[in-house]
Amino acid sequence: MTRLLVSVRNLQEARDAIAGGASIIDVKEPSKGSLGAASPQCWRSIVQWATNQVAVSIALGELIEADLGDRIRQLPEVPFAKIGLSGCRPLDDWAQRWLAARHALPQSVSPVAVVYVDWKTAGAPPPEDVLTTGISLGCQTLLCDTDDKRHGGLLDWISVPQLEQLIAAARGNQMQIVLAGSVDSSNLHHVLAFAPDYVAVRGAVCRGDRTATLCPDRVRQMVEAIARFEASHGNGS
Repeated sequence: MTRLLVSVRNLQEARDAIAGGASIIDVKEPSKGSLGAASPQCWRSIVQWATNQVAVSIALGELIEADLGDRIRQLPEVPFAKIGLSGCRPLDDWAQRWLAARHALPQSVSPVAVVYVDWKTAGAPPPEDVLTTGISLGCQTLLCDTDDKRHGGLLDWISVPQLEQLIAAARGNQMQIVLAGSVDSSNLHHVLAFAPDYVAVRGAVCRGDRTATLCPDRVRQMVEAIARFEASHGNGS
């Protein structure tokens, strides 16, 4: 069964996302990019509120950012944390840098392997290399996303056979699958056809673009759309 992950930028949005039916909240600052990091104060306020209510994921930004280490040191104990790999493809030691960041995470935090499907324009490593390295680092989740939200969504950048192959390889290593990248009502059914564990959204549930305020009614509508798809395809539980 596919569930909804909603990215939020503050405590009020976290409350609205859960009121709308989100199963996981992902804390980020959307004005800073695909995995833009919110402030540690924001992290703490949401984690304190969300304890025993809902799982929390935190976006830490990109591996090449100079202040990543400081962010990791302030990371609260959450189930998941994400680090992007944009700009890493030219670096011979990107995998070693990712390993070092992974070891710096609190023991309770599970790292997410983030594949940018627009990896060529993002300067990120190829999807297959990210997955292979993520498996070696013990990542239990694969996120397929877009780095640049201005130039198309998930399936504009990766073919159906390639995405199917990537998902199959991840599932073969007992990883859960999260699909993102400008998912909205117009393409949701195409994304759900891959039967991910979670669909991740931001812009689709805002009162405008992805930097606008989150709307709980739009979260609810997305949850209902997923439920309708699941019911019509016999995937509900």
